[in-house]
Amino acid sequence: PSNTIAANSLAPFTYTPPPVAVTFVGAASARDTDANSTATLTFAQPALTAGYVVVGVSMWDATASTTIAGVTYGGTAMTPLGGISNPNSLTEVYLYGLAVGNRAAGNSAVVVTGSTGVDELVFGVTAYSGVNQAAPTGPFASAQATSAAATVNVTTAAGDIFNGALPFVSMVFATMVLVYLFPELALWLPAYLYTPR
Repeated sequence: PSNTIAANSLAPFTYTPPPVAVTFVGAASARDTDANSTATLTFAQPALTAGYVVVGVSMWDATASTTIAGVTYGGTAMTPLGGISNPNSLTEVYLYGLAVGNRAAGNSAVVVTGSTGVDELVFGVTAYSGVNQAAPTGPFASAQATSAAATVNVTTAAGDIFNGALPFVSMVFATMVLVYLFPELALWLPAYLYTPR
């Protein structure tokens, strides 16, 4: 016999996936001062689940028209998230992002390409797991000023990359303060490891 279901007799079905915490999984940085138009960093990327990669680039060049033309991660072009330059356009900062989904651990090349040779370039990569792949970032916000009171107002929701990375950035800052106050901390572990017993 057929199983007849009367029209409009079923309750609507909705599914809300469980929230996933954004987790910082790794970072690396490099400095390039050879005035070439490209700079490369090999990032030993840990395994990522719902992964997102952010690359920050800071550059200085005596030619005001020099810009960053693009960034690739593992051969894939990254999306520009935003950037800012100082009034004379000699110093510029850029952010790029790329949703990479589930990705096995391995080495990935980060390639920064300038419009021409860049005199000084500092760039870094950070990787996160548990990031919403459809809408991984909010709007870009930045500010610059010559006073000590420059501010940026950024609105974030729980689970945003900013909130997920804040504890780790705080730990790095705390470590910098401790090493500044107690410089011997920076040499304690190497001395301990390499002193014959």
